[in-house]
Amino acid sequence: MRIQALSLQHAAGSLRSWHRDWGGVLTTTLAFVFLSYVAWMVFGQPSDEYKTLVTDLAQPLVSLGMTILAFRASRQHSLSSQNRRAWTLIAIAFLMYFIGNVMWGYYELVLGTDLSVTLADVPYLCY
Repeated sequence: MRIQALSLQHAAGSLRSWHRDWGGVLTTTLAFVFLSYVAWMVFGQPSDEYKTLVTDLAQPLVSLGMTILAFRASRQHSLSSQNRRAWTLIAIAFLMYFIGNVMWGYYELVLGTDLSVTLADVPYLCY
């Protein structure tokens, strides 16, 4: 019984320290945004107009958060130089995905143009 209580205390302490770190808070927030988005799409049955609007707003937010977290991981001195380089490449890829999402949203929401071929394809292909 005492071992179980110590395990729960250790787990709670680890969770508290993880949430004090801004990376943990950002990860939790992104997970909440993603799960809310999926639940809304599955259970909300929104119209195509609202799907487009919410998707074009949610995707850049999530991809920017992924970019920030990958860049943060690339700066961890406890990692080897090879791992830091890998995280830097992942951060650059996520940045390209973010730029593509922003451009796609601009073309779709602001300009209302045909999305078959746009300049948004360039960062998506870089990703």
